[in-house]
Amino acid sequence: MVRARKEIHMAYQEMYESLVQRLDEEPKEAVRRIRAAAGMSQGQFHTAYGVPRRTLQDWEAGRRIPPAYVVELLARAVAQDLTSPSA
Repeated sequence: MVRARKEIHMAYQEMYESLVQRLDEEPKEAVRRIRAAAGMSQGQFHTAYGVPRRTLQDWEAGRRIPPAYVVELLARAVAQDLTSPSA
């Protein structure tokens, strides 16, 4: 049980690091890349993570800039979901 938990934690860390490795990129590209890593359309991502659809569209089009902490939180949430045992 402890070993499995450790493996899950390591997988989470690797996934998270791959999602945030380029936080110096444009925020719209970071959001798009995180959503793509989740394998979701904008509508699915909106439903799963509670980001208003229009806000997500504006971020990805570059009309609005998401706060850096939001990009990081989304990366953490996606990494957690992708590495959870039920994923």
